[in-house]
Amino acid sequence: MGEEAGYVPTNVSLELLATLGIGGFVAFYGMTLSLFFRAVGLYRRERTQASFLIMAFAVALILFTVILQINQGYLRLYHWMCFGVLYGALEPNGT
Repeated sequence: MGEEAGYVPTNVSLELLATLGIGGFVAFYGMTLSLFFRAVGLYRRERTQASFLIMAFAVALILFTVILQINQGYLRLYHWMCFGVLYGALEPNGT
């Protein structure tokens, strides 16, 4: 390791594995996939403009996750915002 031990991984998967271990890694991707499949299921059930926008936001979350594999930089903040907005949109009555 030597001097290189101070460098952090540049993509989100490696950082999660290095800092949170396998549990954090699985939780992160489990939440991402859960939100995506819930949004797609909502759109298949309702077929409204609102459910389409929620599904489009879920696709954006997947795209952000792919981009974070390349470089997490400042996009990470928007990724967590996307998590929050999508989670809030999918929760009934905002609870």
